[in-house]
Amino acid sequence: MIALANRTTVDVIEFPDQPQKIGKNESQLLYGESFNTEREDGDYYYGTCTHDDYAGYVLKSELDLLDNGQDAPSYLVHVPSTHIYAEPTFKARPILSLSYLSRLSVTPKQDNGFSKIENGNWIFSNHISKVRDFPYNLDTIELAKSFLGTAYLYAGRSIFGIDCSGLIQNLAMASGHNFPARDCCDQETTIGEAVELNDIQGGDIVYFKGHVGIMVDKKRILNATSRHMTTLIENLDDLTEIYDGVRHVRRLSK
Repeated sequence: MIALANRTTVDVIEFPDQPQKIGKNESQLLYGESFNTEREDGDYYYGTCTHDDYAGYVLKSELDLLDNGQDAPSYLVHVPSTHIYAEPTFKARPILSLSYLSRLSVTPKQDNGFSKIENGNWIFSNHISKVRDFPYNLDTIELAKSFLGTAYLYAGRSIFGIDCSGLIQNLAMASGHNFPARDCCDQETTIGEAVELNDIQGGDIVYFKGHVGIMVDKKRILNATSRHMTTLIENLDDLTEIYDGVRHVRRLSK
């Protein structure tokens, strides 16, 4: 059965008997992303994220099961972050924050620049796009820069906390690549096209052993890193030394 994430982010965990332990193979669902439930396990469902087939356990309370015939969310958040409100006004207290690429089901009703969500709450209309109208032609480097300063979070995929491969997955998805692998080891030979290191340019994705970042020009790389617990721009030469060389360079097709 398909279910939708009903929190800002929903952890997809490896060890439900040790929920405070972050396993090696973990991820997150963004609000409105779907999860294919395969079986129940106490307070959890075991299954896979439908956008990338990542497997794990998710708390039942953080998922809403889709009714038979119910459509999947058809709108995407296209700004780094936004809020959901109980009333169509900026003076209402936000009840939930959403990250880039979160999904929503939106009604035709609008008021004061806000759109009504199917659950009865409201979101600022200019912060969302229909999936078919989503701006997939954005400048990838500028999009990557919008994550600068985002806190590093192992297994994170949102503007509120992200890891190195989660950042690249966001960028690839936002470029219209349906839907890239989650982890570095799976991304490095599947996303985009292979590029020689001496032909590197801004926008290219560089994979090291267990790490990845995106070039902002020929010499500097933007990456979410546990070394600084944030997302920042560094010199490629420095990372090449730290990670004992570059493994792959990939270029996203337009």
